[in-house]
Amino acid sequence: MLSSDPDPALGDNENPEYPDLFTRLGAWVYDSFMLIVVYVPVLIFLLVYWYATYGSPVCCGHSSEELTVMWIVPICAGVGFGFHRIYRLVVTGQSPGMRRVGIELVRLDNGRHISYPKALVRTILPPAVAVFGYAAGAIVGFENPLWGVLLWLILPIPALWNSANRGWHDQLAGAVIVTKRPE
Repeated sequence: MLSSDPDPALGDNENPEYPDLFTRLGAWVYDSFMLIVVYVPVLIFLLVYWYATYGSPVCCGHSSEELTVMWIVPICAGVGFGFHRIYRLVVTGQSPGMRRVGIELVRLDNGRHISYPKALVRTILPPAVAVFGYAAGAIVGFENPLWGVLLWLILPIPALWNSANRGWHDQLAGAVIVTKRPE
């Protein structure tokens, strides 16, 4: 399924229109901004709660209560990210950013919405690659998070020469992003 120039069989859609990379980037920036709008207030609330409860900022020697608060932030972010990306991609085929710019994610073989496992693969692959890149850099002595980001950037590279602008995460999920036509 990892081909460089797919010929999508999108059901009855004979000539699908594929959005350019800047449109996809615009949707990603919008989604990222919306996650920050939700995540940052939660983080600020938790840090204020932490300071009011424990009287000091985060430092070493954590108690069990402090560790509980420390896990709330990643869990909230994970649940929000999961709902924001996976649930919405399966149910509507669009994240809020995709809806804003008029694109949707569909299965390559029939043009319907993707399944939960495929949405999970497509969503989790980019951050997993970034974490792997950071871990690999740390193992060889480069403890700079930039290594993970640089490795993350290889995922959309096939989209540069692919007629459907599909990155590796789209290809592994068997999905393609198309311009949503008015109904």
